[in-house]
This record gives sequence, C-alpha cells and structure tokens, in this order.
Amino acid sequence: MKVQALLCLLMTVASASRLPAQKKSKPDLQESVVRVLATQRSPSYLRPWVKRPAQQSAGSGVIIAGKRILTNAHVVMHATQVYVQPFESSDKLEATIERISPEFDLALLKLEDEKFFDKRPPIPLAGKIPAVRDTVTAYGYQSGGVGLSTTKGIVSRLEYGAYNYGQAGLRLEITAQLKEGN
Repeated sequence: MKVQALLCLLMTVASASRLPAQKKSKPDLQESVVRVLATQRSPSYLRPWVKRPAQQSAGSGVIIAGKRILTNAHVVMHATQVYVQPFESSDKLEATIERISPEFDLALLKLEDEKFFDKRPPIPLAGKIPAVRDTVTAYGYQSGGVGLSTTKGIVSRLEYGAYNYGQAGLRLEITAQLKEGN
C-alpha cells in the first residue's frame, strides 16, 4: 500500500507546500488530476512465449510541468493500451508511456494532442519536503467508483526505506485514508 500511495503523496506534497501567497487565484487541483485506464497483458514467467489474458487496470494521474502526466508504474506496466480520462469528462484520450520506473512505481505519460493541457494546469511541486504534522490533501480515483475522491490528513512519519527491486528512498506516511487506486 505504501508504494501504491506514492503518486498520491506527490500530489499531497504539492498541495501541502508552504509557497508564498500570490495574488492570483489558487488553481483548482481537481482539474489537474486524471483517471488513468490501461489494458495490460503481463508475461507468463513460467512460459515466457505466452502472454496472460488482457486485464483492465485503473488508477490516478497528475498533470505535471512539461505537458506530461505522472502515474504509478503498476497501473500501466505491460500495457497494450493506455487512456487518460479528464476530471468530470467521459472522454478517454490515448496516451503513451514515455518513461517507466518499476523501482519507484512511477510512470510518465505523454498525450499526442497537447491541447489537452491548455485548460489544465500542472500541479506545482513543493519547494520543500513537508514536515511531520503538516496538513495534506490527497486526490485520486479510488477503486469502486468513477468520481474523484478527496481526503485530508497529516504527515505522520518521514523515513528512508525500501521501495521495489532493491531501491530505497524517502517515504512519507500520512493519516489521510487511502484506498487502492487513490
């Protein structure tokens, strides 16, 4: 669960940042969170010449600078098709995987039509790591629903620890209630 929550934590870090107040109105973060849908065909490790039957997966993604979408690698790993569904829209836009890091469970998606990003601002990255007891808000599309879920909590722990495949890095634990996909 801690690895699956990594994307959500990146979004909470952005919303919890203590950037100086600006005179501009604060962007609506909901517009910058998308639903990621994928059709995956995982390899069979016992019979490498055969692929397993196609399975559908869904998760959350966030628009970042450079007209890209950041999501979890496990959502798009071995995907034959990837789609992005904007907030409160039935449209499904085709996406391609530009980069993937199974070690940190992150993937970077690219859309062919970059006009999508004209009306949807990137979520700003925090200038610093939040401290323990900082308030955070998590946005995401959790399993069992189609709407965007929002939950609040605090940072309860910061630690250096293991991820996947022998990699390690900084991990944040939050009290916001997270469910699969969110």
